[in-house]
Amino acid sequence: MPRLKKLNILRSKLVIYANSQIYRNLAKAEKFYRIAIKNGERLESAIKDLATVLHQQGKTDEACKFLEDHRHLCKRNRAKYDNLLLNLRKQV
Repeated sequence: MPRLKKLNILRSKLVIYANSQIYRNLAKAEKFYRIAIKNGERLESAIKDLATVLHQQGKTDEACKFLEDHRHLCKRNRAKYDNLLLNLRKQV
């Protein structure tokens, strides 16, 4: 299977696990987001989504550190990225 198709399948799993009330499994979503980030798939979106999943699991400190460590990778929409980090810091 071509790499692009594998990544699209992975993204589908992310959406199912992260957003569905029926299949909500944040630990699996975290795992899949980390794989997507490692593979460079929709990098900026995956970084923000992973931070959100970490926060939903009660790992807000880890989410903030993760965002800080990966800030250099988010260049296109820095304002949304910075707003997420600011909002998470307020909740620590």
